[in-house]
Amino acid sequence: MFHIVWVMSSEVEGSEIEPFAVGSQVTWPLVSPQGYQGYLTPYIGEEGVSKITRAVDSYGGLRRVPGTVLAIKKLYGEQGPWPGSDVGGRPIPGSGRFLPAQEAVR
Repeated sequence: MFHIVWVMSSEVEGSEIEPFAVGSQVTWPLVSPQGYQGYLTPYIGEEGVSKITRAVDSYGGLRRVPGTVLAIKKLYGEQGPWPGSDVGGRPIPGSGRFLPAQEAVR
C-alpha cells in the first residue's frame, strides 16, 4: 500500500517521531488527514490537499503503520498579517511550494 503522508514539523522538531530520511524504515501513528485540511488548503489548494492520504499524529494516532520513506517534500508557504491587524500568521493563498529534501531532522 502506498500513502502520501503529511508530517507537521512539530512532530519532528519535538520528540514525537525520530528524524527520518529517504530510505528510512519508519513506524508512524497515522490518522486521516482531514484535521489538517483547514491548515493546508490556503497554501496548496483543495486539489493538493486531496492527494494526501494520511497524516502523522502522535497524540491521536492509535494505529502505528510501518513503511519505507520513498521521498520527502517540504512545504514552504508565506504568511502575512491578519486583516485589520499587524499580527502575522495568516497564510497567503497559493503561496505553498513543495521542495524536495533528503531528510527531515530536528
